[in-house]
Amino acid sequence: MLWRIQVRTSRRSASNTAYSIDKCPLRSFAKNHPEAARRVLDPPPFDRALLGPFDVDSTKHEGESLEIYLKWRGWDHNIKRVLDEHNLGHEHLGSAIGLASHPLTFPLTLGRHAMHFAHKQMETSRNDATGAKLLRICCVGARAECTLPDDYWREFLVISSMGKSTNAKDSDVDVKPKFQWIIDFVGPDVPKHLQTKTISLSCEHHDITQKQHSLTMHYHTSFLHQLVLELLKQHHSKTNGTEGLSSIARLEAIRQYWEGFILFNPGIGHPNLAKSWEPTIKFLLCSKKPILLTAHSKLDAARDLKLLLHKCNEELSSHLDLEYELNPYASRMEFVDPFSIDKEPVHVVRPNQSVLLFGGKGVGT
Repeated sequence: MLWRIQVRTSRRSASNTAYSIDKCPLRSFAKNHPEAARRVLDPPPFDRALLGPFDVDSTKHEGESLEIYLKWRGWDHNIKRVLDEHNLGHEHLGSAIGLASHPLTFPLTLGRHAMHFAHKQMETSRNDATGAKLLRICCVGARAECTLPDDYWREFLVISSMGKSTNAKDSDVDVKPKFQWIIDFVGPDVPKHLQTKTISLSCEHHDITQKQHSLTMHYHTSFLHQLVLELLKQHHSKTNGTEGLSSIARLEAIRQYWEGFILFNPGIGHPNLAKSWEPTIKFLLCSKKPILLTAHSKLDAARDLKLLLHKCNEELSSHLDLEYELNPYASRMEFVDPFSIDKEPVHVVRPNQSVLLFGGKGVGT
């Protein structure tokens, strides 16, 4: 996917949605001012991120927003400069920020909650050769997020590793240790040409490289159960077949492999998708690891939560009090649910509009 804001103007979509290009200010801005829109999406240098921590406690919703993050990063200054250079008034500022919100929603949403995946890992000795803590997360059902340019995924390192953990209490883990993050993007829609890569942060105007924090991304064009089976085969081979492939061994292998799971806009409760998600949800719940889910509308969140609570009761005999919360880093680009394209009214969605984190230490348990 081209993240330089693709604007689709097919006759069918324009005639069937209330959010055609003429009525969407973000798309109109991108269409009418393509060069300004392109430059708005250029990340600023990471100097400021390396030299000053992002110290926002997201347990207090009024103290966290995309605007605050962009200001701290110096991105808002870049946006205003671009608007001035193109003789565009600051009445376009909202549309420009809205464009930036779209590619940033995935790394910032995950980074905001990243430290919750680190609780148990901080107490173990699972380090790399440099002493950095290895933290591995599985992105289940990955799609557009795995095609995001590296510079945007560096924002994940910024928000997750450059300051006090957002969405963490004072008594929670500190982020002083070195972190080597690993994300496995897993799903049938993951492009086969993508290859493993590692990124880090660096300063352009200072002779500094932030080597203690890095992100390695692996790509698996398969369903999660297929990857798990392959991992178990590898584990079986390494142990010379001394361990069977029992359900207990399967669960323990996964508990040791990933610190948690992220599902971006999975639609697990959607009537067209729920059945296909059932085996995966059962597997994730039984892992007893933190799970982060996002939803792209109130309807989407309500459907997913209903299914999730049912599965928690069914698989874990657990009655949890869970609720999605609005995501300050949601995309501000609006789309139409393709399953509602011929209905009235259409179902308007925004990627990662709301989030739910549960499982693991002190979360939803």
